[in-house]
Amino acid sequence: MLLEFDIGFYGNLAENPRFMKSIIRIFLMLFFVSCTNKTGNKTIASKTEASKPLKQDVLSADTLNTAFPAKVGGFNGTVNIKGIRNFKNDTLIASDFLISLDDISIFNVSRRVDKKILIDYNKFVYFKDTVNLDYLNNAVLKSVEFDVVRANTLYFSAILENPIEGKEIHGRFNLFYKTDRKGIVYGWITDEVRETSKNTK
Repeated sequence: MLLEFDIGFYGNLAENPRFMKSIIRIFLMLFFVSCTNKTGNKTIASKTEASKPLKQDVLSADTLNTAFPAKVGGFNGTVNIKGIRNFKNDTLIASDFLISLDDISIFNVSRRVDKKILIDYNKFVYFKDTVNLDYLNNAVLKSVEFDVVRANTLYFSAILENPIEGKEIHGRFNLFYKTDRKGIVYGWITDEVRETSKNTK
C-alpha cells in the first residue's frame, strides 16, 4: 500500500513540468559550482608548485705574473711573483703565490706563500698584532709586490682581503735568500686596515 502511494506520488511529480524544470536547474547549478571549485583549486595548486630556480655559485680564477729587477750582492737578478687566485661570486676565497729570485745561481730561492705561511704558521704575529687579529683570521692573500733587497733579505708589501669583514689588510713581510735561513718567510707587519674596494680584483 505504501509502495503504491510512493510510486504514485513521484509519478505525479514527474508529470509536473515546472517541478521537473526546477529540479534540472538545481542540478545544473550544483554541477557548475562543483566544476568552478575544481578549476580554482587546480589553478592555486599550480601556482604553489611553481618554484624559482636556485642561483648557482659562479666560480672563477685568475693569475698574476709580475717581475721586478733586483740587484743582489752586486749581481743583477729578477724577483718573480706568480699568483693564482680563486673567486666565488667575485669574492676572493683562496690564493697561492710563488716568489722566486732568479738569474743569480748562488742566491736563487723559491718559496710558496699564502695566508697560512704569513699568519697562521707565524705565531709571532699573534703576539704582536692582536689589534688586527680578527681581520687576519679570515683573510686571504690578495696581492704581493717586491719592495727592496737588504741584509740577506727580500722585502715585500702585500694585501690580504677579509671578505667576511669587508676589509683589506695592507702590510709587509720578508723572505731570506741567504744563510741557513734561506727560504724562510717571516716578519708580517700590518700597516693599515681599509674598507674593501668594491668591484675590483
